[in-house]
Amino acid sequence: MATMRYLVHDVGAAISFYVDGLDARVEELGARGAVFRNEVVEGPGGRQILVEDPSGNVVELFEPGS
Repeated sequence: MATMRYLVHDVGAAISFYVDGLDARVEELGARGAVFRNEVVEGPGGRQILVEDPSGNVVELFEPGS
């Protein structure tokens, strides 16, 4: 068993930050001025990108491969 504690300034903003569809999400966040740490990287398990959330946490957005 594992637990995770995720600290945010605004729970509503954090909830609305996470939705399905990596390409659409990257485009939307970029238009809103989000800071990305890399470009989308694709590998055998799927695709990922690192972004700073509204509280400054670095988060991996991941979309599993088909």
